Amino acid sequence: MVTVHKDHHSLAAMLGALKMVIARGPHEGSEEFFRILRAMLFYVREFSDQVHYPRESDLYFPLVMEALPNASASVQRNEQSHVNAVHELGMLQRQLSAWQRYGASQRQAFETAAVDLCDRFMAQIELEEADLAALLAQLVDDDAAGPEIDLHLQRESIAPTGTSVENTTPLAIGQDQEFDRLYIDITHWLTQFVTPPSRSKPCMHSGE
Repeated sequence: MVTVHKDHHSLAAMLGALKMVIARGPHEGSEEFFRILRAMLFYVREFSDQVHYPRESDLYFPLVMEALPNASASVQRNEQSHVNAVHELGMLQRQLSAWQRYGASQRQAFETAAVDLCDRFMAQIELEEADLAALLAQLVDDDAAGPEIDLHLQRESIAPTGTSVENTTPLAIGQDQEFDRLYIDITHWLTQFVTPPSRSKPCMHSGE
């Protein structure tokens, strides 16, 4: 479950940075601006779709349903939000391409849609974090949870109840590593983007 929390932290950081880049707007060299936005949208959409959402749907949500039977409506809402988010992120990627290709007339539509999606995505993460906190509290207080649940928590992972922890294969480890590298690359590009280029002073020659 800590893995799910880590996913949320990474996505929230990327969404916040995405809003920051949009607010700053393109510099004189707009290609870097669009490259960063493309990479960030790709990260949020593909990491969510390929890694985070499967982790929640296949491992986390079944555990929630078993420990908290009244969470059915919340789980269904979360599952639908996953489908909607992937679709809307794809639309944002197309709107960004339209802005870059056709110019400023497409800028407002992209910015409005992107900020709105970031805000709703962040709100969804907060809801899931609240559900996660409720689940953890339930498991910690439940004496019937037994050593199996303790192993889940100790290993900072999740697996369907009744599955041997030793036989549980970590989900999408290769993909996790690929997205970690992309996250680091984006962080580097962001640092360059927000840091003004240094203006070196002319050298003063002796005798001047």
